[in-house]
Amino acid sequence: MRTFALILSIITLLSLFACTKKNDNSRVTTSETTAPDTTAPDTTVPEQTTEAVTTDPNAPIYEDGGFTYKIDVKNYLQYICPSDPTEYLVIANRKHPLGSNYVPKNLVNISSTNSRQLVYTAKMALEAMCLEMQALKVYDTNAQSAYRSYSYQKNLYYNKYMEREREKYPHLSDAELMIIVDTYSARPGTSDHQTGLTLDFSPINSSFVNTKAFTYLTKNAHKFGFILRYPKGKENITGYKYEPWHWRFVGRDVATYIYEHGITLEEYMAEVNDTAIETFPEVEMPSLTPPETTKKETTSAETTPEETTPIETTAGETTSETTPPEETTPEETTTEEITTTEAVTTTEEVTTAEATTEAETTSPPSTSEIEK
Repeated sequence: MRTFALILSIITLLSLFACTKKNDNSRVTTSETTAPDTTAPDTTVPEQTTEAVTTDPNAPIYEDGGFTYKIDVKNYLQYICPSDPTEYLVIANRKHPLGSNYVPKNLVNISSTNSRQLVYTAKMALEAMCLEMQALKVYDTNAQSAYRSYSYQKNLYYNKYMEREREKYPHLSDAELMIIVDTYSARPGTSDHQTGLTLDFSPINSSFVNTKAFTYLTKNAHKFGFILRYPKGKENITGYKYEPWHWRFVGRDVATYIYEHGITLEEYMAEVNDTAIETFPEVEMPSLTPPETTKKETTSAETTPEETTPIETTAGETTSETTPPEETTPEETTTEEITTTEAVTTTEEVTTAEATTEAETTSPPSTSEIEK
């Protein structure tokens, strides 16, 4: 009996131990699933990274007013969509010169390391756009040229371009040389860059159309308030040739209207003011071929021993052949590929030349390096 009682006691103890263990496990499970989370919520704004965008390139990060962005632009909207856009609609061309005393207000450096300048509102809108370009891995451009003063443009037009053309065509008058230079550069007071609202993206030549930056800008720049200032096929309205690298800030509402209707700033202002669209008539280009020197041709007649016929001299006609104008716009210069991270962003690592520093060329301009 004692043996049986001992065995029964052992079995009872083992059963109690198993139940206790089971209850302990249950308590752990319950504690893990029902205990309240005492960890403080993460209030840190997540860093914008390319991974966050490229996981699903079509997924918008931020939406506003029917526009989708790949970055959070909440803090930039006051600049992208200024409450009064009229001050950003100033036109500068040969029909509407700004004058020697015009200096835009609130000019600031693009960044602490880039002394090129823009009006503050345009600078902030540019910063937002460059952040999205980085998020989409658009790195093949650089902020090349921004605000240019009247005096800078005067030196550029007369001391650089006029003298360069004079060396090529010494037989032309100043008026004829200006006709040539006008095709690719603005006279002082008529440059869009003097507004402080314009930016050139590198490379400043026709190859810019082959960059990712150009593809991005043509589809998205209006969302940030920028327009292509001199589009193709509008030369008689803008007064200048097509410049795919030249972008101008006007604010999102106006930029979107211009983008959707395929018009220029000049056409938009004419529509708003209910006036006729001004055009620039085609100007006849001067002859680039120097006049030839008139030469006399001597014709001999046969003479006989009995009679000598005087030799008659006939002045030969001289015709100056007019050749088509040579390309006089700046020769295409290949600008070093600089990533937007280094270049166009206004918050860090932008390393470009001083605002008054221009990319010098050693040969005449072709459709490049056009400094309006």
